[in-house]
Amino acid sequence: MEFRAVHIGKSYGDRMVLKDVSYHFCEGRLYVIKGVSGCGKTTFLNILGGIEKEHEGEVVFDQPEASGQIRIGYLFQKSLLLSSLTVEENLRLICSDAEKIYALCDMCGVSRLLARRPEQLSGGERQRISVVRALLTDPQLLLCDEPTASLDGVNSEKIAALIAEQKQAGRIIIVATHDHCFDALADEILQLDYGTLLPAKENDHALQELLPEPQKSGDTFPPEEPAAAEGAKAPGGRMNKPYGLNPFRYVLRRRPGLFSFGSLFALVFGLLLVILTSTVRTNFSREYQRILLRGYPTDLVIYYRFNLATFPEQYRSIITFYKDLHASEDNVEAMYLPVRKASVLIIEGMIPYGRFPNRADEVLASPEYAEAKFPGMDFNEVVGQKIRFCGLDLTISGVMVPDTDKELQINYHNDVYYHTWYRHRTTREILLIPYETLEKIGTDEDNSFQVAYVPNLAEDAVMLQAFMDFLKSNPNQYYSEMRKAERQVERVSGNITKLMTMTVGIICAFMIAVVSADLSYRRRELGYLQIFGVPKKTVVKLVFTEYLMRVLASLILAVVIGLLLITAYRLIFGAWLFPEARYTTRMCLGIVAAFLLTVFAAIRLFLRRSIMRLIH
Repeated sequence: MEFRAVHIGKSYGDRMVLKDVSYHFCEGRLYVIKGVSGCGKTTFLNILGGIEKEHEGEVVFDQPEASGQIRIGYLFQKSLLLSSLTVEENLRLICSDAEKIYALCDMCGVSRLLARRPEQLSGGERQRISVVRALLTDPQLLLCDEPTASLDGVNSEKIAALIAEQKQAGRIIIVATHDHCFDALADEILQLDYGTLLPAKENDHALQELLPEPQKSGDTFPPEEPAAAEGAKAPGGRMNKPYGLNPFRYVLRRRPGLFSFGSLFALVFGLLLVILTSTVRTNFSREYQRILLRGYPTDLVIYYRFNLATFPEQYRSIITFYKDLHASEDNVEAMYLPVRKASVLIIEGMIPYGRFPNRADEVLASPEYAEAKFPGMDFNEVVGQKIRFCGLDLTISGVMVPDTDKELQINYHNDVYYHTWYRHRTTREILLIPYETLEKIGTDEDNSFQVAYVPNLAEDAVMLQAFMDFLKSNPNQYYSEMRKAERQVERVSGNITKLMTMTVGIICAFMIAVVSADLSYRRRELGYLQIFGVPKKTVVKLVFTEYLMRVLASLILAVVIGLLLITAYRLIFGAWLFPEARYTTRMCLGIVAAFLLTVFAAIRLFLRRSIMRLIH
């Protein structure tokens, strides 16, 4: 196996960093590149490792078998371990083979450190963990950039010896350093003098004679227990299981602030808006009907009498058709009262004194009648008085008082009988007598519009549709109000859906920039993960998992808030409201899919950058 740098050149602007550098590296040998800071050592290693792509010349890797790309391990001055993860979790990012991890940790003397976090380790311990990480990919080429620069003399010698041992596995080891701890261990020492590679100095020695013997030296690694068997407790208290680091666990440990309300607000608001819109669409008719029933007669039908012959015969037996009955005596006019459910007088405030008649001999009186028949009496005193009209003995159960708002409400109901009473109230004294009583003394005035009472019309969809077909319109103002409100809700919810679609489109248009800005703060982490052997698709998966978890958290939070609002409505108004499953699912999935697809595209676009652009 051979590794060759052929006429390598690199410049930054007008400054030439490497000048026509060529060299032939062989397996099983340790090469030390020395030179002062800024002479081009790091740039040369980056080119050899494929991190730096823009350069002159080429790097050639020759091996007898066609085994694909060269496997490269990296070791830097700093350990670059992720501080929020334990040592074991840092290593599981690179390799899912637990047995291999523990074997290498045992070899490097760090098995007891697996459960610790990087900040709990010394500099030498962190660097030994870095060696383990570099070896997890079973590298053919091991590149070390100032691996001992941040260590003291004792630890520098330990790390140098540990690195030198790796050439026994046939690896090519190239160390860029200005320290001298590698001098006696190197097979060749190369001097880089501001871009020019000077002739190599070869060491003629036996590696085993120079490496320290751990069992005799006082500066050796502490003795270690053997690597744990499959399923047994591993050093550090962890189970030896053959799996890599779970991406969800990685996100929870690496991004603890991911689920702050500020980061979730926009998505929560959008999803909650969908849930509330669906709830209104689904429950509006029922709830608005419940409100209208307090003041609108649902079973009252106003029809044009000449069309009655066309009404379906099968429904006539359950309908009460009222004639336009009237009676008069001594300037007093009597009009009929239908059953309570078919009367607009059930509207709150229509009978401020007394109540709606409950018996056939009870009547309602207009204020003009009460003042004329019982002068000087308070209207409350008029209630319960006995009267005689057209030979009938009657009792006043209530007094109606004209009110502008109620008059408008009655006009809006299009109730021709009570409208007539209001229109004539200043010149006529009016009595409202139950229909079955007025039938005995009244006459049919044969008006064009008449009233019918249809029991439970609001609950009988077939009957309601039959009346709507017969009338070519809504049976009464209650249904007109319902239809108008439903159309308004449909219009508003449709506009909300359009607005949400536009908003999602705008958000998606900016998501690429937002995600790129977020990833820019973490670009070095993402770059070094790839350098240490984490495949780019795994990096994409880890980052995408963060946004996926954010979406799931937003969805859960939106559902929780929605349930709280529904519960509050139940406590206040006494009814449960739930969203329409199909509409809610369709809209929420649309928002989530658009968000995740945009995020995924933004991540892929960002990670198309070269590793050099990420780490610098």
